[in-house]
Amino acid sequence: MPSVPRVPTIPDAGSRPPMPSGAGLGESDVDALTPEETVAVYEDLMSNTKKLSGAVDTGVRFDMDGAATVACSGAGCTVTANVSSSASANSGGKVTGQVNASMTANVTIGGRAAGSCRNTATLPLNGTGSISCVNSGAGGVFSAVEAEKKADAEAQSRASGGVPVQYRIESIAAVSVTAEAIGQVEITRLVDELSERRSKLGGK
Repeated sequence: MPSVPRVPTIPDAGSRPPMPSGAGLGESDVDALTPEETVAVYEDLMSNTKKLSGAVDTGVRFDMDGAATVACSGAGCTVTANVSSSASANSGGKVTGQVNASMTANVTIGGRAAGSCRNTATLPLNGTGSISCVNSGAGGVFSAVEAEKKADAEAQSRASGGVPVQYRIESIAAVSVTAEAIGQVEITRLVDELSERRSKLGGK
């Protein structure tokens, strides 16, 4: 049967190494924070928690399933990306469930920069899903490019005796999708909780 472990003994004074002359065990003074200092600590915690917005979880990778689709009109552009996410247990995070994804799309219409859009969505982890964002500001660029293309096509048509000339407006988007380390909803909850604790201490 298993033996009972021995209880370690405390060495007697004779077996202890001698202490230097004048040395003592010393004392530690730990001063409690004043209410004002405690409130200041919570203020710093709240500020730093807000900065977590946009923090990236490098343990999750997103791969595009083909190019993003871009649908533009005079009202703006809608960019949609189909992505597959992957995470391994070696990353130290979860490998099942869902992940908060953040998408940024830089739109180009007819070779002209047309601004960008950003959106977040909850996607399956180690699975596939889609995420979209709307760039309303791109509508003006689309209308300008469309007017130029239409005018050129009409001029070519007249020069060729009225034969209809088709024109095409190329709209593309450079898309980046990353995993958020912590969602905005969770950040808001944490900030609210810190604010409540601070209020109980007399902070505003």
